[in-house]
Amino acid sequence: ATFSDSLNGYKYQLMSVAIGPGHTQFSSWANSNWSYAIVTLYGQLNNAPNIDGTAIWDQFRLNRTYKNCDYPGIRLAWKNYYGAFDYFTFNLQLDKSNTISRESYELNPVPYSATAVPFAMDRTRRGTKQYYNTIQQNWTANSDWVDTQNANWLKELFFSTNVFYYDENYSNWLPCVVTSADVIEKTNPISQKLFNYQIQIQPALQPNPRL
Repeated sequence: ATFSDSLNGYKYQLMSVAIGPGHTQFSSWANSNWSYAIVTLYGQLNNAPNIDGTAIWDQFRLNRTYKNCDYPGIRLAWKNYYGAFDYFTFNLQLDKSNTISRESYELNPVPYSATAVPFAMDRTRRGTKQYYNTIQQNWTANSDWVDTQNANWLKELFFSTNVFYYDENYSNWLPCVVTSADVIEKTNPISQKLFNYQIQIQPALQPNPRL
């Protein structure tokens, strides 16, 4: 998106650059023996397709990571401050639990529809009948150690209202909600250089119980 500042005459551009082994232009990365990649963004010469090699907008390094101790982990995507999506993988332990809510009523063990008199109590009849069950899945994900820059960036995930997780079974992004109530930031800026986060999430589409 491009917009102009009428007061100062400046023109700004918001760009989203897809970089990484998951992008179609970098599909060869998936099968190559690479450990890291240096990504450099250059400027353009007078709106022409030529690259200005002297104008480096940004440069950063992508490090290849692997699963730790065979933890499944979970990959999240969220809408950031600029309205674009960011991605991060919590590659340590992923705990899953289910909270079940039930509604029931009591049935009379005496079959009043029977024609025999007197009525006999039938102990094989159900006394308590559940007519409504809901299942709430709760997941707790743990990040590996990250530096201060990435820790500050990850705070946007906790504040975002538009979060998705990658489902390996469906090979698709599915919506979820962040239920973490507290975000603990660094408490000692002098000695604390590495951080890890624990996040609680719930799938936005909960499973339906069997009737």
